Amino acid sequence: MAKAHVYKRDHINTDEIIPARYLNTDDVDELARHCMEDLDGGFVGKCSAGDVIVAGDDFGCGSSREHAVWAIQGAKVGAVIAQSFARIFYRNAINCGFYVIELDNAVEKIRDGDQIEIDYEAGLIKNETTGQDIEFGALPDFALEIIGDGGLLEHIKKKQATVQIKMRISFKSTLWYLVRPKIYGEYLRKACQAIKKRLVKPVRSNEWCEARAISIEDMILQVTGSFATVPVENLSESTNGRLLYNLAEYLQATGIIETGVARGASSLCFLTSLKNRNGKLISTNIPRPDVWVETGCLVPDELAEYWELIEQPDRQALPKALAQMPEIDMCYYDSDKSYSGRMFAYPLLWDALRQGGIFVSDDINDNFGFRDFCKNYGLEPLVAKNGERFVGVIQK
Repeated sequence: MAKAHVYKRDHINTDEIIPARYLNTDDVDELARHCMEDLDGGFVGKCSAGDVIVAGDDFGCGSSREHAVWAIQGAKVGAVIAQSFARIFYRNAINCGFYVIELDNAVEKIRDGDQIEIDYEAGLIKNETTGQDIEFGALPDFALEIIGDGGLLEHIKKKQATVQIKMRISFKSTLWYLVRPKIYGEYLRKACQAIKKRLVKPVRSNEWCEARAISIEDMILQVTGSFATVPVENLSESTNGRLLYNLAEYLQATGIIETGVARGASSLCFLTSLKNRNGKLISTNIPRPDVWVETGCLVPDELAEYWELIEQPDRQALPKALAQMPEIDMCYYDSDKSYSGRMFAYPLLWDALRQGGIFVSDDINDNFGFRDFCKNYGLEPLVAKNGERFVGVIQK
């Protein structure tokens, strides 16, 4: 949900968006500190990540400078809605990967402080404060694609890297699957997903995550109230190991299910906690042909007694795991990242989770599966950013 900051004025110019006296830098964070300063000196202090600016006609007129867009982006504004935009500002916004929406009588339809939600693809603004659904002319597909890729430069890089449709499953991976007839169905499903990912217009789930994201450390503190050092040597910062270990210790968990293992970094962190209470971890996993090592190779022999590994696709493995462990303290979803895969597995894991238990899902920015699951169940998740990906946490 985004808060609307409404300015009932036409011709808000780029000097008001970012005063010329600050144009001696292109540092986005520095520019953000002065965003809208000459129009509204208190704007930065009252603007939260994902909020929107609403204005009248000819927004962004005046000097043609990218700095105006950078300042707004740096202030974590999610979009600008206006009666119309100055032509160069409009194009600069799209080139910089920023949403701009033209809406007739914008300042009359949206009031200052209104809580709104925007569906950019459908061209629909839901005003939760007034209960109105407001339609607008959605940006053309090519513009949405540029914004979704993070701007024109990133879009060009992506196009150069994918001039032809390429399956993510390499020839070497194909051979790997061919000698394993029992998972031909899984190979076919992955192949179809790889093709679909290149052909279907990408969703813009990254913005949803970014607007809610906190740090891993803040997430741990918000859930548990403390932060414990993980007693695992050489733990990579790129894993979610710190989060998973702290949550398991906080719950004093004895029963955990995870999907997706690879080398077993997350499994190791779970097992390091579970051994203190003679607990059990059940992991489901399809070996990854792009990871040419033994599944769970990071898990030492002394922890094996607390671990069971089911090497089958989720649709076969999860029912087996839940039959053995019908109530769980915690779950970690890190396997089939497709929308349909999530919508199959999430409800099964959620139903098995005890009251007070914790649900964790990695890479939630891949699609809207996590967001839609939370909406369908009326849940308020926490979202944390870890490197370039996002992890979601829900406590039941």
